[in-house]
Amino acid sequence: MPPVRSKTPIQLKKSQNPTQMTPQSLKLDLADVGLHCEETHNDILQQDIVDVRSALQPSSLQAFLIAGSTEIVSARAAKLRTGARQVLTARLTSGAHELVDVLADADQKIQNLLLILGSAKAGTHGFVKELIAGDRAGQELFSAVNAPHKSARPFVEQLVARSGRGGRLTKWVSGYGSPALSLLARLAELDQEPLATSTWTPDPTGGITGPYMTMLGNVIYGEHFDQLRKRYEAVSQPFPGIEAPYDPGTKRMKTGDAIVKFFKDTCQGVITTVAQQVDKGDLEALITTYIEPVMSQDDYVLPGDRFIYLAQDYDAQQQLAFGVGIVSLHYELTVKDYKRKSKHGGDTHDVTLPMHARGIQYPGAVGFSNACLDNRYVTGKCESCCRDAKDWYRDNPQYGTWPADNKDCPPVS
Repeated sequence: MPPVRSKTPIQLKKSQNPTQMTPQSLKLDLADVGLHCEETHNDILQQDIVDVRSALQPSSLQAFLIAGSTEIVSARAAKLRTGARQVLTARLTSGAHELVDVLADADQKIQNLLLILGSAKAGTHGFVKELIAGDRAGQELFSAVNAPHKSARPFVEQLVARSGRGGRLTKWVSGYGSPALSLLARLAELDQEPLATSTWTPDPTGGITGPYMTMLGNVIYGEHFDQLRKRYEAVSQPFPGIEAPYDPGTKRMKTGDAIVKFFKDTCQGVITTVAQQVDKGDLEALITTYIEPVMSQDDYVLPGDRFIYLAQDYDAQQQLAFGVGIVSLHYELTVKDYKRKSKHGGDTHDVTLPMHARGIQYPGAVGFSNACLDNRYVTGKCESCCRDAKDWYRDNPQYGTWPADNKDCPPVS
């Protein structure tokens, strides 16, 4: 028999309700870009969905998290020339509005966490429900944040008090007995928020999973990515990352056609240049997160960032993958004069869609070791899972060997 390829331990669980496109969700997307006409009939929208799905293929490279950059409350308030309270009220469910006063002056990471727990975005809400399944403490907190008759105010006030003593958000929430809350705190520390439910959901009880996600989230940011490329070049080692710009120029098309083309181009082109084909279900979940309301009388301009956390050939029974990786995508969709349309809604518009993708993959034991070293290089911190991983490979030599030349991570006590 051929030797077993080196594998990576990571704990994931199959998602019960992965996000899908529907005529209703696509209608909301088109409404956000000013389209309320015959192009939004359900039969036409269903055909649009069929067209998008026809570009997607099944794959063993599947997502366990789809996230986006969290817009900082203070930055959003400055852009809109309003206050933090107004921004928080708009982004939280009505049940969480009682928390606005105490959150308005809270630490940015605390705001990030509560904007995940109390998000008014359906995709974020759905992901959190998947994550907290089986986590009683997490379920109780989630209910308290979102239900008007239950108060999460003491929880937020305690976090604010703890933040005054310094340290990380993950430390502030560690005493609440909720693995799901701790994992969400890691996303909040990265200034990221989950936006959809993919094929897999992180198992928050897995000791390696959360720290590994933090490392992936750290290395993919542009500044860190460039630092790592230079480091690999300096030691004459192949860099495991790749990036690709994409600019199709200006196209003139109907708004509905522009949105469908946007979905197809993103899924079929850019992402597959920095990673092999991602599974069709995860790409479908990804594209449901792209369009958001924009307040403008003239052009629809939507810049965005997406992060797709990936596992290769994941075996749920053994909780092993051949490797993990992450893809980031920055895009800016512009539809000129998007509210202008003819009597029958058939006007065409100038559409631009420049994109930039980055991807990095870490296969097997060597990959896990490199991820630890890369994260430590760009952050100066060790996320502790390297020690657990080194011990795991020592106890499971059939799945790989921790590189003997890695004497830096985990650090010597």
